[in-house]
Amino acid sequence: MNFRSYTTAYFYFTELYYVENWFGNMTMVFRNERYNKSTDRDGRAAWRCVKRNKGCRSVVVTFMGAVVQCTEHNHGQRKQSHSTRFRRKLKEDPERYAEYLRLERIRDSKRRDEMRRKMEEDVSLRILARTRSKERMQAFRMRRKQNRQVIHMMRGGSCLLVFDYLYNRKRRSRDTWRWYCVKYHLGCKAAVLTNDHHVVVETSGEHNHGTPKLLSGPGGIYCVPGDR
Repeated sequence: MNFRSYTTAYFYFTELYYVENWFGNMTMVFRNERYNKSTDRDGRAAWRCVKRNKGCRSVVVTFMGAVVQCTEHNHGQRKQSHSTRFRRKLKEDPERYAEYLRLERIRDSKRRDEMRRKMEEDVSLRILARTRSKERMQAFRMRRKQNRQVIHMMRGGSCLLVFDYLYNRKRRSRDTWRWYCVKYHLGCKAAVLTNDHHVVVETSGEHNHGTPKLLSGPGGIYCVPGDR
């Protein structure tokens, strides 16, 4: 594949935005071409051309909403038009929809199309802001899921430290372990699910108490007695 690399979002706000397709899913528009999301992991997403079923192999890779790689299309560029889907979206905002209807009265086609384009970019950028915020939050949660450590208790034994809270291993199911908060007996329902390598794969519940006090020692991190 012939990849073009971008260290930053090149002409980010004019060339890259998101719209909703006929099925209610998010479609990315980059350089007037449409892409559907194929994969999304750790803030890095791969988007494939909507004409993939017709043999187009074009792929755009984004990281935290910015384009980092793209490949060429094997077809001509589609003609840019004001979609019916966009008009339907505007109906959810009565004021903007009324403004859009007033544009139909403008006889100068160039001026009318320019004002339509600006309105569409404004709505699309709002969708883009929400999508970028969601991708950042997903990447942040993924990084936090890997923030775990097994520590020793001064009275003996060990616990799992995740997100600054301590958990005791209670139950095993196939290849996973379920850990419950050390203050489960005090009504805390927080729990985490890990694999055999102590990698957190799922969290549930909320803590009803503060984080414990921890000390660093020669053998690692220790929990202060009585602060569990």
